Amino acid sequence: MTDIEEGRIIDVNEAFCHRTGFNREEAIGKTTLELNLWMSEKDREQFITLLREKGRVREFETRIRHRNGETVIGFLSGEIIELSNRLYMLAIFHDTTEHKQTEEELRIANEELLAINRIIATTTTTTTTTTTTGVKGILEKVLDEALHITGLEGGTICMVTPDETLDLAVHRETSEATILDLTTNQIKIGECLCGECARDHKSLILWDREAVLKFSTREAQRGEDIRFHAAFPLITGGRCLGVLCVFTRTDKKPGSFVKKLKWLR
Repeated sequence: MTDIEEGRIIDVNEAFCHRTGFNREEAIGKTTLELNLWMSEKDREQFITLLREKGRVREFETRIRHRNGETVIGFLSGEIIELSNRLYMLAIFHDTTEHKQTEEELRIANEELLAINRIIATTTTTTTTTTTTGVKGILEKVLDEALHITGLEGGTICMVTPDETLDLAVHRETSEATILDLTTNQIKIGECLCGECARDHKSLILWDREAVLKFSTREAQRGEDIRFHAAFPLITGGRCLGVLCVFTRTDKKPGSFVKKLKWLR
């Protein structure tokens, strides 16, 4: 319950304390602004405007901030009431955080299943028409699917030859310098980002430009402006047959990026 004139909290219940992390003594007498509860100032202003116009608001979807910094998602309902000739707001918050998280997990799982189905359909269709597309067609589809999953714009697939050099099979948005380097020089595994991944049989993820330049001398020498780079070994029967790489030259990354990288692994 909040005093309308001053906006100060008059009383709270146990559910409020649980959802916000503040006890009654800490909350009573303070405003929601002083407690820093609202995640969005725009939401706060919109809720107050609706409450003043209509006298009540039902199931206003918003996010509040727990005192530990965590986000709590839910529906806020409020109503103006009069007690002893004074106006108060009685508010109830319904926490839907767990439900929203479950929805997001189901959405990601569905994306993963769709991706698996697309890759299976691609490889099945392509292998039955090897005279026209062959292995390269399969690799192109796999690379395109990897870029679709991560939301990044560039990538390569390099195959490992019998003499343990890298052979550029397919690429997207790759610089001319990189294409020239990979196609004219016999780069041994271990001599570049892809090679490190092939040698160690481990995924290699570099989160920013500084990490890319520090880790990879060949890319630095070519003057590449890569802001993020991830390499994944293509292993079968204990052998690394190739390396799938995805990268971006921008600082923008998807919100669920870590989960997408785990899925790509």
